[in-house]
Amino acid sequence: MTERLKEITYETCEPTEDPLKFLDRMFEKYGDFVGYKSGYGNMVLLNHPDGVKAAIKDKHLIRTPLLQLVLGMSILTSDGPYWHNQRRIAQPTFHAHCLPGFAQIIINATEQKIDQWEATGQTNAPLDISQEMRLLTMQIITKSLFSLDLDFQEVKDWDAILHTLICDASPFVLAQFNVASSIKKTRNAEFHESLNKMEEKIYAFITKRRDQKDPPRDLLSALLNGTVKETGEPLTDKQVRNEIITMLIAGHETTAIAIAWCFDELNKHPEIKDELIHETDILLKGKPPSHEQLSQLKKQRQVIDEALRLHSPLWFVSRIAEKETSIAGYRIPEKTIVIVSSHITHRHPEFWDEPNTFKPSRFSMGSINQKHPNAYFPFFGGRHICIGNDFAIMEIQLILSILFQHYKIEPVDGSFGEASPGSTLRMKRDLLISLTKR
Repeated sequence: MTERLKEITYETCEPTEDPLKFLDRMFEKYGDFVGYKSGYGNMVLLNHPDGVKAAIKDKHLIRTPLLQLVLGMSILTSDGPYWHNQRRIAQPTFHAHCLPGFAQIIINATEQKIDQWEATGQTNAPLDISQEMRLLTMQIITKSLFSLDLDFQEVKDWDAILHTLICDASPFVLAQFNVASSIKKTRNAEFHESLNKMEEKIYAFITKRRDQKDPPRDLLSALLNGTVKETGEPLTDKQVRNEIITMLIAGHETTAIAIAWCFDELNKHPEIKDELIHETDILLKGKPPSHEQLSQLKKQRQVIDEALRLHSPLWFVSRIAEKETSIAGYRIPEKTIVIVSSHITHRHPEFWDEPNTFKPSRFSMGSINQKHPNAYFPFFGGRHICIGNDFAIMEIQLILSILFQHYKIEPVDGSFGEASPGSTLRMKRDLLISLTKR
């Protein structure tokens, strides 16, 4: 006899200014499964790792169209055959055998950033490490995936454009958590101006690459040579544009945020920072790390995993029910939006001791929580696991290793991070540090 599914009660919630506190209150009051009403309609919040597993595996839960406003149809916003085709084209670029080559690009860019700081005297003044890491990761992603050698001003221009796009998309994202937002009158004009600027840049180098006789073997070439499997038709420039802007945002924004949170936690816990520096000094002996050495930096990897547990840049994942389905014994009607958030699940007291404490040693046995494989998902999982997760971890490790070899890094005037959730989990204010040569 088929078990009868329970119907969801959708709670009416007051508007909030802080989506993280909203999530905390919902978990405290309702536990692992709760339905509520939002401006987008009926929502279901899944806080238990079993709910995360369902969101990963249920074929009727597909990506919401929210981010298509900026990204269009891309590997990050699509599902089904279209997504599978785009993933098939992009996947070889991120294969393990490509990582050592990317590692050298990361090392070179980080050393160039240090040279720039020294030449401009930035090491003698408070440095906004959040912004500096965004500029560095922009330099890295454009060189690694698209073979672009951008100068300092070009990197700043690209970052400024993407900053506007990400910030202007955030109110639509936060409405899922009943955040009441006031949108300034000029937002649409500024958004479209930034989008037009970005597209102008992207289409220009698509055209330039198409005319190149001996193009490099990178993601851009893979996309331009890619076809739709079912028809054999080449990707359109619009489809290539969508993937480029997706990689730019996903490949520089989230990694830079993760690095900034690592610095923030290490500055709050100097004893852990000393352990990490000692490990780095003993293993690397003042030399740039090789790709092969990264697996030996065990304390460093624990620090990164723990920072991602507490401050995952992608702090939530939303899905919409394409068809009626069921989760945890409840009927999930068509068009219901289902949300999982690392902010809650990564702190679930059933799976994490001292869940709000920064304790890297909890990852000494590996990156996966032993009590449940879905209790930890900084890169989500399943078929939609982040295509660049290994690249991102390697990039964070290399940058931390090089910077700690060169500098003693300290917070300025108690400058510590405070979360400002939007499309990503940025910090509310500049994270100021001082750099003293070692």
